[in-house]
Amino acid sequence: MTTRTDVIDHAARRLVVGLATPYDAAREHYETLVPEADLGRFSDMTSWQATLELAEINAPHGFMRYYRSDITAVMNGSASCWKATQYLMGNHTIAERMYSHDPSVMLHAPPADPPVQRPRRQHETGHRPAEPAVRQLRRPEHHRRRP
Repeated sequence: MTTRTDVIDHAARRLVVGLATPYDAAREHYETLVPEADLGRFSDMTSWQATLELAEINAPHGFMRYYRSDITAVMNGSASCWKATQYLMGNHTIAERMYSHDPSVMLHAPPADPPVQRPRRQHETGHRPAEPAVRQLRRPEHHRRRP
């Protein structure tokens, strides 16, 4: 138990990535590349080594989805007219390395990753706490200033 109270500032960077395909196809492709975490199987593991092995199988590209929310559905009827899906994705076996030192890191790992479709352009954004570099991959026309 601790009786100390601290305030910790947390910098965040947002990635904006252009989508080469329509939103629904891009979302489907993302969900194929980042499969849903099999939480039932993970809870059945009897050792950390077994958990690591299952993570290798469950996350062939290193990441799993822990949560998905259809933001489009909850914003239905509002003035907002784009599609959005919010994800909690990451890899808890990687986050464990930080968690073993300070459990509060789980406030930021795995990071949220919400793809968003905006009118007349499509892009995917992701909130990545403490990412070492911001990468913005947009089509060149998004960088031009309009007169």
